[in-house]
Amino acid sequence: MPDDDGVRSRWDRAGVVVLSIVAGIVVLVLAVPVVVLWAATRPIDGERVAQDHLNRIVEGLADDVNDLRDPTGATSDPERVAAWIPDHVRLPDDVRDAEYVVAPVGWGRDPTSVDVVVRAEVPAESKATVFGRSRSAGTAESCWRLTVRVDRRLADREQLECGEPRLSVEPVPVPSLGPYAESTVLQALNALAEGASAADAEAALGEHFSEPLTVRAEREERDLVVAVGAPGTRDCVVGVRPDGAPPWRFSDFDRILLEPGELGCVPSLYTSPVTTH
Repeated sequence: MPDDDGVRSRWDRAGVVVLSIVAGIVVLVLAVPVVVLWAATRPIDGERVAQDHLNRIVEGLADDVNDLRDPTGATSDPERVAAWIPDHVRLPDDVRDAEYVVAPVGWGRDPTSVDVVVRAEVPAESKATVFGRSRSAGTAESCWRLTVRVDRRLADREQLECGEPRLSVEPVPVPSLGPYAESTVLQALNALAEGASAADAEAALGEHFSEPLTVRAEREERDLVVAVGAPGTRDCVVGVRPDGAPPWRFSDFDRILLEPGELGCVPSLYTSPVTTH
């Protein structure tokens, strides 16, 4: 029969184990809210936020740039794509306070490709409420090659080594018709001989508007119709010269038809009007 001291010793050890378990549970219960509160209130990493913004900007570019295809399916001139990019960057809808730069630094043909440097910055943000989360400032920069594909919805994107920062490189200026395009077109049409052909009109207007601007003309019965545009923009003048009457500008068409991938600045805006919804 065991003595009292042995029984007491075993009970003491069991009590210690039970107390240890209870103490561990108490510590765990108390620690969980502390950990949750720490995780909920610790600062957001601004570097990660900036990198996420940058990645989404590049994804948007790959989508938009591939729309800069000629309606016939041919790829666009890389210079035009490079000129278009800086002013047509789409930020995600939930991005409000990011600063960004997208700068073309090179391009190539066959297939059309443009190299860009993309930089995104987010400022530091203080907690707005007692349990709110602050954010550190962050910056991300990377270089990409966007290649236009006629057989795909998105342009190919390939990350490149940036080397030295090249954000100071001036992008190619976006083509523009200039402030006096309408009067120039109408004066050139007015100076043409009665019954002038489409080729006559294109030759006359070509003296005033050179590449990358486009000049197209058509004759439809008694109307000589010209369209002068700046590729990649909504800059377009459609002029109509009826035989025996002064020329005038036609503008009763949906401007969305001038977007990349749409009809473009062509005489058929007048001769074969398209109804959009």
